[in-house]
Amino acid sequence: MTKPSLPSVRPIRLRRVFHNGEHNAFTDICRFKDRFYLTFRSCPDGHGVHPTSSIIVLSSEDAERWEQVYRFSIPKRDTRDPHFLIFRDRLFVYTGTWYCGDRSPASDAELNLNRHLGYAVWSEDGWRWHGPQMLDGTYGHYVWRAAAYGGKAYLCGRRKHQFAEGEAVLESVMLESEDDGLQPGFGVCVIV
Repeated sequence: MTKPSLPSVRPIRLRRVFHNGEHNAFTDICRFKDRFYLTFRSCPDGHGVHPTSSIIVLSSEDAERWEQVYRFSIPKRDTRDPHFLIFRDRLFVYTGTWYCGDRSPASDAELNLNRHLGYAVWSEDGWRWHGPQMLDGTYGHYVWRAAAYGGKAYLCGRRKHQFAEGEAVLESVMLESEDDGLQPGFGVCVIV
């Protein structure tokens, strides 16, 4: 069987659209109501797990000029890996968070995957934002990519099998919600 040839992709221009002197990474981009939206994690203390991290949302009409429309953080938690979801005429940003207390952990041994928690912010128009709000059913899950299909919102995540302590097998999960993307919580389908 012959594989179909894929089109070649070649960047023709690279341009920085945001710079605040912090560690900025883990981007997602989408188009919502005729505007582009870009989100990413920003942290003055760098790449590691820090309670000083935040999620920034930028917007642009033409993907040339960008403006910040929202920035949020979660007290005592490191926010990272934000992902967009357009669901029921609202733009969501979902983020997984590590619990770290008031200070940055001294080592990875202090981090506990079982204390992960998902949060969301959302907007009906891209300008007025609500949240952050904790996502019921995500404790112990590191939420990741989001998608909508058939009137439901889905979040990919990972967790320790049976939330075991210490070394444990990690498993992927598909979290789903039939409501408004926030409450009453996400049911779980395990994908081992």
